[in-house]
Amino acid sequence: MSVLLALVVDAIWGEPPVRWHPVVWMGTYLQRVGRSLPDFAPRKALLLGAAYWLLGALVVA
Repeated sequence: MSVLLALVVDAIWGEPPVRWHPVVWMGTYLQRVGRSLPDFAPRKALLLGAAYWLLGALVVA
């Protein structure tokens, strides 16, 4: 559903500015939270990374 909404918004108004683009928000968020992941064991880092991604996707969607 989010993809369809994004396509409609893009078709009507075009790409949003970087400041308001949800993909930019997601990338910035993941970059920030991802900095701490190398401090954890590989398995825990994977689980935390997946949890961070899921949380970010839920917030952006």
